[in-house]
Amino acid sequence: MQLAITAGIGSDQVDLQGAIDAGITVAEVTYCNSISVAEHVVMMILSLVCNYMPSYQWVTRGGWNIADCVARSYDVEGMVVGTVGRGGSVRQSCGGMTPHISGSSLSAQARYAAGTREILECWLEGRPIREEYLIVEGGRLAGTGARSYSPGDATGGAEDARRFTT
Repeated sequence: MQLAITAGIGSDQVDLQGAIDAGITVAEVTYCNSISVAEHVVMMILSLVCNYMPSYQWVTRGGWNIADCVARSYDVEGMVVGTVGRGGSVRQSCGGMTPHISGSSLSAQARYAAGTREILECWLEGRPIREEYLIVEGGRLAGTGARSYSPGDATGGAEDARRFTT
């Protein structure tokens, strides 16, 4: 028996259908960076709504004109705000105000390492791997990850997700 672990979230670099066909277990450290990503999104929303970067740039160039800084600064209260993410393609399309760092905080990295260790310990000791970590087990889609893929073409992702692709 073989095991493939993604030390993070997202198994798009793994040939899941090939793993199913070969009976290879595939696991990822699901949710390990969810908190970090959520906090990053909140930071970006506040930064944009409060006009932080233009204000910071104004001050670093020696300015102090408050009227110019608050000309596009608002409170989040009463606003409807949202975010749209698209996994790996965000790295290429955002150009996303920051490098692809939102899920790479030191706290997230500690959760990646702890989850990877847990998966390995379970595997080596013959204990079940947590449902939320499993994607493929025993030649079939398994665990929480199974919801993201379709049997017969697991590498292509879930059929339901295809209607959202461009």
